[in-house]
Amino acid sequence: MLQVVWHRDSMPLEATAHRLVERRDDKHALTILNVQALDFGNYSCVAENKLGRATKYMELSGRCTTPQVVTYCMYLFTQAAIRAII
Repeated sequence: MLQVVWHRDSMPLEATAHRLVERRDDKHALTILNVQALDFGNYSCVAENKLGRATKYMELSGRCTTPQVVTYCMYLFTQAAIRAII
């Protein structure tokens, strides 16, 4: 059986209303809603089963500013969702 654990700065993550951990068939996703500077950091996903273990790493970084509408087609930063899918 496959076990998947998400980490931020080496600490295991739990799902919250702000941070969604989802599984659809064989896809696992971490979704961070309304990204803020506090969410910046190093994330990893560890998948393990009887055949072995695999780890993927990613860094979430950026610059927080007050959202401004530049064009009507632009998505505001505070409405963005970051998805990492393995």
